[in-house]
Amino acid sequence: MNERKLLTVAQKLNHTKSVKKYFIKVVLTLMIILMSGATVEAASSLKLYYNKKTVNYTGQKVTYKYNSKAINNSARPGIIMNGTSLVSAYDVFTNKAIGAKYSYSSKSGVVTIKKDTKEVKMTVGSKTAYVNGVKKTTSLAPLLVKYPAGSSKVLVPARFVFESLGYTYNWQSNISTVTITSPVKSSATKGLNLYYDNKWVNYTSTQGIVMINGKKLPLTMPSIIINNTAMVHAWRVFSYSSIKATYNYNSSTGTVTLKKGDKEIVMTLGSKKALVNGVEKTMSEAPRLVKSKERNASYVMVPGQSVTNFLGYGYKWNGTSKASEINTKVTNTDPELDGDDTSPLNPEKTYVKHSISPSMEVEFNSVKGINKTNIPGTNYNTSSILSVWQDGSSYTNKDVYVITSSSPLGEITSSFKNDSTISVTLANTAASNNTYIMNDGLASQILTNYDPANNNTTLDISLNAPKAKYELNLSNDLCTLYVNVYNNYISELEAGYKSGNDTIAISSLSKLAPIITEDSTHVYLDFKNTINGIGTKSDQISDGIFMKEITVTNPTYDTTRISIVKTSGSNYVTSSTDNKYTISFYDETVSNYSLMIKKPSGIDASQITNEDLYYNNQFKITLPGDQTQFLAENPIINTNSVITSVTYSLNQNGNTDILVKTKKLQGYKVSVQNDSIKVAVGNPKDIYKNIVILDAGHGGHDPGAQYGGYSEKNINYKILYTCAKKYFNSSDSNIKAYWTRRDDTFITLDDRAAYAKKMGADLFISLHMNAAGSKTPEGLEVYYSSSNSSVSDSGLTSSKFATIFASQLSTKLDLINRGAKNSAFVVVKKNTVPAILIELGFMTNSNDLNKMKSATFQDKTAKAIYESAAYVFDNYPTGR
Repeated sequence: MNERKLLTVAQKLNHTKSVKKYFIKVVLTLMIILMSGATVEAASSLKLYYNKKTVNYTGQKVTYKYNSKAINNSARPGIIMNGTSLVSAYDVFTNKAIGAKYSYSSKSGVVTIKKDTKEVKMTVGSKTAYVNGVKKTTSLAPLLVKYPAGSSKVLVPARFVFESLGYTYNWQSNISTVTITSPVKSSATKGLNLYYDNKWVNYTSTQGIVMINGKKLPLTMPSIIINNTAMVHAWRVFSYSSIKATYNYNSSTGTVTLKKGDKEIVMTLGSKKALVNGVEKTMSEAPRLVKSKERNASYVMVPGQSVTNFLGYGYKWNGTSKASEINTKVTNTDPELDGDDTSPLNPEKTYVKHSISPSMEVEFNSVKGINKTNIPGTNYNTSSILSVWQDGSSYTNKDVYVITSSSPLGEITSSFKNDSTISVTLANTAASNNTYIMNDGLASQILTNYDPANNNTTLDISLNAPKAKYELNLSNDLCTLYVNVYNNYISELEAGYKSGNDTIAISSLSKLAPIITEDSTHVYLDFKNTINGIGTKSDQISDGIFMKEITVTNPTYDTTRISIVKTSGSNYVTSSTDNKYTISFYDETVSNYSLMIKKPSGIDASQITNEDLYYNNQFKITLPGDQTQFLAENPIINTNSVITSVTYSLNQNGNTDILVKTKKLQGYKVSVQNDSIKVAVGNPKDIYKNIVILDAGHGGHDPGAQYGGYSEKNINYKILYTCAKKYFNSSDSNIKAYWTRRDDTFITLDDRAAYAKKMGADLFISLHMNAAGSKTPEGLEVYYSSSNSSVSDSGLTSSKFATIFASQLSTKLDLINRGAKNSAFVVVKKNTVPAILIELGFMTNSNDLNKMKSATFQDKTAKAIYESAAYVFDNYPTGR
């Protein structure tokens, strides 16, 4: 219906002028809505189920448009809660137009949405989110909601996720519609659509050229200007050119390495610091990974002048021709260009330091000196517990818990059962098993547990303050036990700059466990049951890097609050010991790595080892010597929510193990740079270039073939695990291996076949020994299954894989090649990647058996399998 027809209808109405005007306004309003292309749904109720209850939702049902085209989410419309639009993450972000990757773990509640170089991770029920590993706070927590259609979906705060991914978000309340605009500007605007520094940029500045010794270098990606610095494509300009430097880019660590002659340059994305032959230099600009929309490719761009000068060549910028002119025949001698303008790192310094105040010193030292946790006894007659209660008297620095008995008590011993429980044992004492709830104080409850076998009663006192100081006292008649539990005290606060971080170290009487809250500018530490021993303080940190102000107050006598004003772009990590709590603020750019560990001085990179405990979702980094105190003073920074814990301890060899636990299988890479140990953690395929599953056949109660006193399972294991580890796990290996078995364990065939998918592998190799009814057959056979139709991105099939291995192994090991053969073995048939099963030789043949049982041949075979796998990956690359 158009405007003219609507007005004609209105004019025919036989009403007053006012009615006519009113009708026309209504009709025109409807026309505007219709012309907008949006539909406003009636506020009919929508029955939703979340937070364990059914809710009749009567609010706005939100629809979404992407670049003016509607996204179909009618079955599960968005909803408004507390002013925030919640959207079904799966329905909207995996829509073909947006094309983000989505995953949700019902076990952990973690939602992951990934688009291009952006990754958003959230947890159902939590307002804490991580954007590329950097911690953020959302306005509303993700919610698991069941719609009338019967399906449950994870709803996420729409604006937060879209804007985190780089999109423009516009909410039109009058039509209940969110309009999303692509982060890439229209190609109608001249320039390049580039993605760097966490955003899309319509680059319209200089697109430069590169001249080497007067000759123009053809470029797919032109040089660009960032902060007045010409950035050039590192590989094309310095490696795939007449310069011919060796180039390597490690996407896991963001490290770029160029080698030419006696010069080695190591750079890291996002950092102006470079290592030139091991000496730290400063570049004019930090390297970037730049993605081009037009070319659908990413390029490592480096500062042309700095890198050229580091290599010892001459550089000149020609403003007329917009050219980076490189002269390899001229040695750079300009001291302003050789990178020696490196400014030293900020020296360690103390901002403020406050010790126990004189008015609190006597009280603090008195409590600190208490050490009465056991009471000897001489009464061997059985007593009985009559009552357990909290003394209601008002004490300034403690709570008193009273246990009365029917007769004098005997020996009393106590200790910490764990950080939050004091366990008190009363010898020759009976009691009924009971739970006594205490008032709000230092203890929440006391459990009595009678052990008739030993005629002892144990009192488990649950604390609200970890490792609280306590003492035991008996009444004069020995029939009443008093357990005095003391408040904690803050005895010292020292803030300063250390190891690249702004750090606050808080010393205390016992272990501190603050409640931490934060907003965009502040971090608040609230210490309950803790007396402020240093007094009220307010310190401006004028020379702070990541924090600007520290305030210490005590809202109540036994509560202390420390407020910190942090700088924009900073994050923090905490650590604690029994008597010290540390909070360290750092630059969020370290989130390129999941873990940042300060390297103790005097330790060389070669002394730092690591071990993948993938079967437990763990890995371990080992530092030489006892570094536990050093790590306590230099907290390990963790920016990855997948990492559930990072602990360190002294092992039996006197070295320090750092144990990292993750929610799921993760790959990792350790990089030692200057005084830091940096660890990249992620899904295996995001960390490793090539991944293979190695399956030593048989195991446990299944010996496989047996001949001449030898079992097949043992030979398989010796070759593919014991010997192969040193090749696949060597520092020179670019293949990550996962093993189906690491000991003499039986594993089902289906479970073995499933390993490749579970571990995100590219290839699967199973090793077996053959046997026959006669002694004549000998030689190598490699099996594949035609039922396994998996093909790698570069075209490798199981058949090709088997043919290559048959040829490679027979040549390297001097075995008869019986060829590649098709068979329905479960481990190759049911696999999800190109898979082979090697029958190395016949145990029933004396020539083959003599080789198989030889330790030298076993090691040679392991090496041949490694080299053959490397050959396959070289010729059929994964593309990662």
